[in-house]
Amino acid sequence: MTSPGADVPIVVRTVDLSSYDRGELPLQNIDSRENLFGKRDMADLPFLHEAAILYNLKQRHADMQPYTRVGDIVVAMNPFRWISNLYSDE
Repeated sequence: MTSPGADVPIVVRTVDLSSYDRGELPLQNIDSRENLFGKRDMADLPFLHEAAILYNLKQRHADMQPYTRVGDIVVAMNPFRWISNLYSDE
């Protein structure tokens, strides 16, 4: 199957929802007390999807932690202000 006007095939994937709680995809990464959480390395998130990535980046920005990782890839956000003690003289 290809998309109209393109030679790029459309890949259809099926997700087995029975392996998820209540048979639905998780909206965010939550702990046992149902609190949202993030990770320093986003590859460590149990569910790595668009919403989880955006939440983690939003939380790190609010916490003035502009750097994070996804495995070997470093993600840097512009904090739009100076962050004291972020860098040392070294």
